[in-house]
Amino acid sequence: MSEKETALKFQGKWNGKWAINDYGGDFVLVITEVKGCKVSGEAFWYNTASLTPNEPLLKAVVTDGVLNAEHPSGVKIRLEFQGDQLVGTWKISRYKGTLQVARENT
Repeated sequence: MSEKETALKFQGKWNGKWAINDYGGDFVLVITEVKGCKVSGEAFWYNTASLTPNEPLLKAVVTDGVLNAEHPSGVKIRLEFQGDQLVGTWKISRYKGTLQVARENT
């Protein structure tokens, strides 16, 4: 599968969780557009201490099957397919944790 075909698989709405140690909350990823290997969209973070509830994805690119993106707040996310789910990590400053989402059925 080409990188562009893999990037297209990310499009849609994904619901799941973010976590750091024993703490976490809901996480929603919405990929609205895919152009080549670049994607556009936003992420919604719930139950956070300081983040804005939703932020656009910046510098969002699929490389080697992995989506890497940033938020204006400085959060960096990394997601890849594991079966029919996306799993990965988030990081900001000295904090880092996990992400896991499944595609929302429409």
